[in-house]
Amino acid sequence: MTDTREILRRCLIVGIFGLMTAACGGEAAGRPNRAWIDVPVDGLRFDLGQIVQIEGHVAGPAGTTQVQVLVDGLSLGSVDVAVTEGAVAAFTYNWTPPSTGEFLLQVAPTTADGQAGATDTTHVIVVEPVTPTPTVTSSPTASPSPTPPPGAEVEFWVDPPEIAAGGCARLNWRVRDASRVRLGSTDVSAEGHYDACLCNDNAFTLTVTNLDGTEQQRRVEIRVTGECVTPTTPPDVSPPAAPALAVPADGLSIACKASQNLVWLPVDDPSGVAEYRLQVQRHSGDNNWQDVAGSVFTGIDDKQRSISVECGWYYRWRVRAVDGAGNVGPWSGWWDFVITLS
Repeated sequence: MTDTREILRRCLIVGIFGLMTAACGGEAAGRPNRAWIDVPVDGLRFDLGQIVQIEGHVAGPAGTTQVQVLVDGLSLGSVDVAVTEGAVAAFTYNWTPPSTGEFLLQVAPTTADGQAGATDTTHVIVVEPVTPTPTVTSSPTASPSPTPPPGAEVEFWVDPPEIAAGGCARLNWRVRDASRVRLGSTDVSAEGHYDACLCNDNAFTLTVTNLDGTEQQRRVEIRVTGECVTPTTPPDVSPPAAPALAVPADGLSIACKASQNLVWLPVDDPSGVAEYRLQVQRHSGDNNWQDVAGSVFTGIDDKQRSISVECGWYYRWRVRAVDGAGNVGPWSGWWDFVITLS
C-alpha cells in the first residue's frame, strides 16, 4: 500500500497554483505574495510523537519571501524562500505536536520589504498511538484458524471486530521473515495498520510471501450493525466564481516567440471544478479582435494552457470555470499582451 502521505503529495503538487509574476522580462508590480499548504491536507490524523512535515509553495514578486508558520495563532518560526518571477517556490517546515488534540496550521508570507501576502490554513488531529495487543476471542460463528505453514511469522487482527454503520475499525498486522506483504491486492509494509470505515460487513485478507516463494494468508472479518444513512443535500445550482488571471500580466509586452503559457488561479466549488474554458483573441494592430484557431478551448483540467502566438500580434484572453454539477461560471475580465517583432 503506497504511503498515504506520498499519495497526498502527488495529488496536491500536480496543480500549479497561480503565478503572480510577469513572463519574459515583464513585471507585475504591486501584486502580493501568496502561500499555499500542499500537505498535510485538512483533517489528516497523526500519532503523538510523529513529525508533521508542512510542505507548500509561494508565488509572487521576485525576491526573498519569509513564510511564517503558526499553530493556533502562535508562531513556530519562519522559512526564507527565494521567489523567482514566473515560477513558484517550495518550502518545508517540520513540527512535532506537543500533545494530542486538534491544531490549526497557518502559513503567512511576507516579502523583504514587509508586504504581507495571502495566507493559507489547514488543521490536523493528533491522537495517542495505538499499541496493538493481539487477543484471542471466542465466537459462536468463528472457525479455528488453520495452522500456518513454515515460513514468515504473521500477526493480523482487527480492533474492534464489530462497529456501528459508518464507523471505523483498525486492521493491524506485523510480519517477520517475508519477502512480500499484501493487504488485498495492495503491497504494504511488513508492519502497519489501516482504518476501514464501513457501512456493511466486510472481510480483509493479508497475503504473505515467504522467503522460499510460498504464500500464506490471514483473514479477518468486520461485522457492521445498523445502516448508513445518506444525507439528502439540495442540488448545486450555483456556478463557480470567475478565475483570477495571473500570467502574463495585463498589458505586458513580450519578446518574439512561438508560444505563450497562460496561467490563472484555481477556484473552489462545492461540486468541484469539472473543467476550465479559455477564450483567446488577437488582432494585427487594427483592433479587429478575432478568435484564434481552436478558441474557445474547453475541457482544460489544469490551471494553465500553452497557446501558439505570432510576432507582431496583439492578444487578449479570459477564463471561466464549470463545476461538477454542470453550472457554468462567469468569464473573468479580459487581459491583453503583445508579442513584439523582435
